[in-house]
Amino acid sequence: MLLTTNELREIEATLAERLKVDYSKYSDDFFRRRLAYVFEKMHFHRVQDLYAALGSLVSSDEISYYLAVPQTELFRAPSFWRRLIKSLADGCGKKVWLPCLTSYHELYSLAVALDLAGCDDVDVVANVLSDRTIAECRSLRVSKHDDDHNRSNFERLESAAAYDDYVVKSADGLSLRDGMLGRVTFRNGWFLNTPDEKYDVVICRDVTLAYSEKLTRQAVAKLVDSLAGPEAVLGIGVMERPLGSEERLDCSLSADGFYKLIK
Repeated sequence: MLLTTNELREIEATLAERLKVDYSKYSDDFFRRRLAYVFEKMHFHRVQDLYAALGSLVSSDEISYYLAVPQTELFRAPSFWRRLIKSLADGCGKKVWLPCLTSYHELYSLAVALDLAGCDDVDVVANVLSDRTIAECRSLRVSKHDDDHNRSNFERLESAAAYDDYVVKSADGLSLRDGMLGRVTFRNGWFLNTPDEKYDVVICRDVTLAYSEKLTRQAVAKLVDSLAGPEAVLGIGVMERPLGSEERLDCSLSADGFYKLIK
């Protein structure tokens, strides 16, 4: 449906109050597209339908779920994961943060990367906006639709292990191997609202593509401030830049979305 600018601003304010995410700082084009998707998936025909749904915790969770853009493949941009696996194997840290987890893909990829690096004592914290996302991650299910692409990405990790060691087939379909998420903690809430905490690895890829420049700078500062110290790793998308924090990072591997804190 076509929304006026005033209606859009009112919706942004209402969602910020109810969902605790400041969508007014997202790009207008992105927000309009995602809102249209929410209306389609939840069968809303009027703005009032959206407001009525926000009165239900279950429906509010669904709105958060559909507003987020999920990842669509495991081990996306394999060169990033190759570098991360090497850094993990070299002992780059014991605590990892996924500030904006919108689907299982980054989490499962990270779980496999940790195993390939021989890291069985690393704690992972994942911020999510929807309980539905948590349920999907905990199910360990992997979509068959992208299996060929996932397998190809894994092979480009240049590991001695096999894809089938991690994504296993059963009568119910494909799933991540049991026991891979034992040290994962899920936290509800937008990462920009969370208290400051330090991590050795922060992975937040392609999230700021939806943001305005002002919000991007704010988000990047938050991510960099969360790095525990020199050599701590930040992963962002290859189309993103650490605006406002470039001088604090080693950007020599930015083509892979891989950065290390230098100060």
